[in-house]
Amino acid sequence: MPGVDKGSLASEGRRLAQLTIHLAVREVTARHRFTTLGWLWPLARQLAQFGVLLLVFTSVVDLGIDDYPAFLFTGLVAWSWFASGLTAYHHDPKPYEGLGFLPHSNAVHYEEESNRRPAYHAALLNGMPGGYAASDGAALHFIGDDLHRVVLSRPKARAYRVEVAGEDVVEHPLEATYLGERPKLELAAA
Repeated sequence: MPGVDKGSLASEGRRLAQLTIHLAVREVTARHRFTTLGWLWPLARQLAQFGVLLLVFTSVVDLGIDDYPAFLFTGLVAWSWFASGLTAYHHDPKPYEGLGFLPHSNAVHYEEESNRRPAYHAALLNGMPGGYAASDGAALHFIGDDLHRVVLSRPKARAYRVEVAGEDVVEHPLEATYLGERPKLELAAA
């Protein structure tokens, strides 16, 4: 790219790689510190899943995909990232500095865990910027810094804009679109 210092790009790339490795190690250590296998648990689970799928879709059902092991590995990595993003955060509620993509604060599991709402309100009263709270099944869609819409996968899920007004915390329920019931799957007659 013209006008971009390649040294600064390389330095930024190294910094990002170190940050990613640090966050991954911290997450794996915290999540699996009380398991028998420790660090090996996520690897063993993924390898077992890979092995079963590889066996089934190369021996039992041939999908005819060239280089299926690489295809499977890529798909499992993508699925793991997606699935782990959905499981969210279930530890003690306390303020964490996010990645800084949005200038808002955020509270998840807002109505499902009784300690979330009071902890979020206390953090806001202590100076954390106002933001959004979502119960399980509510998703916030941002375009740029602005909330574009709220969608729900559960009919009773809710989301709020939450901010400090004077000495009080005020919750503004957000309009949301329910995505509907999942269609019932029926097995086709053989």
